[in-house]
Amino acid sequence: MPDIAIKGTITADHKLVADVPSDIPAGEVAVIVRVNGKPRGTASAVLAGFKAAAARGAGGRTREQIDRDLED
Repeated sequence: MPDIAIKGTITADHKLVADVPSDIPAGEVAVIVRVNGKPRGTASAVLAGFKAAAARGAGGRTREQIDRDLED
């Protein structure tokens, strides 16, 4: 049977509640959870992280380096 995508809810006691199509047989399944909603960090916290990485020298390539790579 192919994979299916369904919507569910995680309850306060950390259980997954979901309705599945009637043609899905009873039994054990593997579940992958994709949490919907806002990112965990605020925009200012994410920006502060980028600035800190740049200050440590983890800023990445310069524009000239990128242009050279694209030409190659």
